[in-house]
Amino acid sequence: MSVEATGSANSKKAAENTLSQVRKEFPSNAAYRSALQALGMTEQQVLKRLEVYQRTLRMIDERLRPGAYPDPNEVETYYKETFVPEYARSHSTPPPPLADVRDKIQEIVVQRKINQLLEQWLERLKSVNRVTIHSN
Repeated sequence: MSVEATGSANSKKAAENTLSQVRKEFPSNAAYRSALQALGMTEQQVLKRLEVYQRTLRMIDERLRPGAYPDPNEVETYYKETFVPEYARSHSTPPPPLADVRDKIQEIVVQRKINQLLEQWLERLKSVNRVTIHSN
């Protein structure tokens, strides 16, 4: 199976899982169908949009994640300046040590950097090319 076919299969599976989770949010199948009707969409149309969304996220992640890896100081700074104060506001116990939450914080920092890199990339694309956003 080609990389593209595998990626497409992964996107489809992720979209199906997301749609399954969304369905569970509705109290009944009738409520779910009513919501689809209110959107003016079929379940297949929603699924196709979710697949495009998943492919887009994967492409962004593949392109930008390598440049978003934080250095240890960034993780430590986030822990001290953001995590600990937020934890103190919502818990009466001391915060967990950095070693226990390092992976989680590292991913938060990576996601923030990816968002920044994506904004910069889109601005560059807009300045060089005429960008048109199509909606289905």
